[in-house]
Amino acid sequence: MKAQNSLCLFFLTAMQSFSVCHAFEISHDVNRSIKYGVSFNDVFEQALYSSREYRAIQKELLSNSELSNKERNYYYPKVLLSGEVKENYGEPIKDPRTTADVKLTVNSKIYGSQTQNRQDAAGNNVLSSDFTLMSKEMEVYYIVLNFLTKIERTRLYERQAKQIGREIEVHYQQQLRASREGVGTQSDEVDARLKKSRFNQTVFGITSKIDNYFRDLKSETGFMVEGDPNVAYKKIGLEYSNILPLLETTPSVLTDEMLVDKNFGILSNIKSLEATKLSSEAGRERFKIMLNNENAVSLLSGSPSSGVNTGDTGNSYVSIKFELDVFDHALESDKRSALYLFEAEREKLFKRVEEMSAESEALTYRFETLVKKRSSINKQIKLSKDLIIKQKKEIVLDKVKSIDIVDSLTSLNQSYISLMNIELEQYDIIYKLLEMKSERAF
Repeated sequence: MKAQNSLCLFFLTAMQSFSVCHAFEISHDVNRSIKYGVSFNDVFEQALYSSREYRAIQKELLSNSELSNKERNYYYPKVLLSGEVKENYGEPIKDPRTTADVKLTVNSKIYGSQTQNRQDAAGNNVLSSDFTLMSKEMEVYYIVLNFLTKIERTRLYERQAKQIGREIEVHYQQQLRASREGVGTQSDEVDARLKKSRFNQTVFGITSKIDNYFRDLKSETGFMVEGDPNVAYKKIGLEYSNILPLLETTPSVLTDEMLVDKNFGILSNIKSLEATKLSSEAGRERFKIMLNNENAVSLLSGSPSSGVNTGDTGNSYVSIKFELDVFDHALESDKRSALYLFEAEREKLFKRVEEMSAESEALTYRFETLVKKRSSINKQIKLSKDLIIKQKKEIVLDKVKSIDIVDSLTSLNQSYISLMNIELEQYDIIYKLLEMKSERAF
């Protein structure tokens, strides 16, 4: 009877092993790129719209634009209309007793020795705010891309793990039947159950991070979903084919010159420093010319003998006024102080550029190391798959046991986890380097 059971188990195992082996070899669709209802661009646009910092920088840009317009239109006149009604009392009685005068004053600056510096400083402040806005946009772009990359790469692992899990279940059931039929040991059955449980726990621990990534994305950007998050999250994702080619790129070290030319944050600081320098120089205007016009009109007249008539009072005039600043120790000291502060901030900026260049060098070296590790892990995965295929063929010859295949499958799962972690670190490095250059990934 035991021999008959063993024979039945032999044929059943052979048929299942052939079927699973065949499925294992052709299940390459786990690497497919999925199209989502809510794409990366949708998430990015909403995150950008929700960013209070981004909106604040937009307001700062508008503010600096207004100040720049003011400096460009420095010659626009200031117009002041004033009036006064006066009731005289006491002795001697004045004629007229009541007077009413209206005065229209127009002042315009027609030349200033520091006008150009003020205009250039205001223009640089506008450019600085513009670069700051673009830098913030780039920051939000990579925050969203980082989280969606982690989500999509974890989803890819989840599909791989499901395939492995199905095969573990098949061989676990085979081990159970072998134990019940007396052709397998109880210890192998317990060992298979333990490995299956550990596998499921490992997979759950990794795939449960997807919800955490979405929560972190919401915390970082204010991105919101409508309805049940568990349903909404499944509709949100990144087409993996957009970023997969990045793993084959070869990052290069970013030089100081490249950072100064491309990094929006650095460019913003440079323009801000230039504005500071020009403003300090414009603080003392040595020479300026003003055009003044005043029209004084009386609205009430006195008696014929008073000589006070309605109309022009005779005090109206037009004048050109100039001012030459010959000596002002306080303003000159303020100017020199501001220039020293400018030089101090410039040194800090150059130090930051050097640090960023050094960081890019370290990241590039780390990426090269990860490329070698990724290649090694991919070779291990290929060997593990070949081993599993051979084991499935040999199990029918009673050369290996189901528990051996379960061991190989759990080992393959660990290799997939290692590959995922390596690739996520590679993406993180690539994104940092691209953000330093203020370039989008796609």
